[in-house]
Amino acid sequence: MLGAVWPALGYIAATVWMAVLIHEAGHYLAGLAVGLPARAMRIRLRPAPPHVALRDGEQWLSPEDRAYVPAFVQYRESAPAAWIFIAGGFVAETVAMVGLALATQAVAGLPAIVLLTSTAILLLYLAGDVIGSARSGEPTGDASALWRLSKAGTLTLIAVLLGARALALMMVW
Repeated sequence: MLGAVWPALGYIAATVWMAVLIHEAGHYLAGLAVGLPARAMRIRLRPAPPHVALRDGEQWLSPEDRAYVPAFVQYRESAPAAWIFIAGGFVAETVAMVGLALATQAVAGLPAIVLLTSTAILLLYLAGDVIGSARSGEPTGDASALWRLSKAGTLTLIAVLLGARALALMMVW
């Protein structure tokens, strides 16, 4: 029994770690795609929560800093660019997790673990974001920031992300 549990726990831990790294890399790549200079962004895993820091002069800002949005605007003043930058994390994470699940079908149980773990992380993150934003009246995460920029776009994005994950799960189950 324990022989099957330890590898599964390892897969879960690796999936969590990869999902976080890929999510932040997605923000970074989306930032490049919308015109943010590479020198203006830095992936930060600590202090928590992981984020893409933006340069404002000599300091690096986290999304929790009030100066973060003005720092973004100094590089790219565009609501669609901001939406793409924010959505890039969710998109990259979903593409990578679905791709990994489909590519590892030869490893018994791994595709389902990857999809179920990464989707659970996404759903917990979305729930925390909704609760935090409702309590504070301000965006507290990627989804609520996206929502502030485009409600219809955010609903569509979340539906597509969850749909892709569900379809992939049906394919590998």
